[in-house]
Amino acid sequence: MSRVPTLSLVLTGILGLAAGCSSPTATGVVVNAMTGEPVAEARLLASAKGQTALTCMNFETTTDAQGAFKFEGLCEGEYQLKLDDENLWMADVDSIPDGGGENLEIKVWPAPAGSGLYRLSNGQIESIRAAGDVMKEKIKGTEELAHYPANIPNNVPLIGPSDHLVIVGQGTIDQTRIDPLIPSGPRVFGDAEVEVKMDAWSYIGVKFTDDTTFERLSAPIDDSKVLTKEKGDRIARFIPGSAIPAGRYALWRPEGRGVTILDFGEAQKPAVAAAEQPAEGEAAAE
Repeated sequence: MSRVPTLSLVLTGILGLAAGCSSPTATGVVVNAMTGEPVAEARLLASAKGQTALTCMNFETTTDAQGAFKFEGLCEGEYQLKLDDENLWMADVDSIPDGGGENLEIKVWPAPAGSGLYRLSNGQIESIRAAGDVMKEKIKGTEELAHYPANIPNNVPLIGPSDHLVIVGQGTIDQTRIDPLIPSGPRVFGDAEVEVKMDAWSYIGVKFTDDTTFERLSAPIDDSKVLTKEKGDRIARFIPGSAIPAGRYALWRPEGRGVTILDFGEAQKPAVAAAEQPAEGEAAAE
């Protein structure tokens, strides 16, 4: 005679099967890609890429002092990772694979979203503001133009040997030039009809011998030290202070209006004030 299973036996079997199943788990560490140091106490978010139960759509955790993290109770499927810090970019691994994973290494790059110029120093990234407008004058006896900053601040940002200039955004990378800011004695610009006399000042990428004799110079950048990261529609270029000879430089767009002035390697002397500018034949301080 056959025996019909009781309700208690059915429930016991179901619970046994459930006990044998485990939800995916993900563990790993978040590290600063530039330094290799762990990113501690960072809020890390995981969001399901596909359709899943409401109870496992989103997860959140915080890295410990060693940058370690752990997600438990995940559902099947891939998860998108995001840090609650817009200055850090996951340009390499940025997701948890289907089924979870162990010992994931999440490298983050200090590069804000959007575009702009930044200084990375001692692990901190900060925006670099433009110093002012770019002016231009016609070089005597030529059809060439000399560009120069309208003003040079006394406190110019420094990109030290261990610091980085970070250029973010394809347009910013493509259009920004880095040229030396070259001091000159008093100069006369224009032509026979209109002459413009300038006191001692500094010019963008132009080295004058006299009012009509000049040489154009650009920054000699050691490309072997420059690192570019790109993923999707985001791109960032990291230029260490050691990649450019020590000196003062102008970051500008020939078709733009603004100019950013930076010292590379070591701080340069403050710009000469108008009342202190040297006479013709004397060296201009920089």
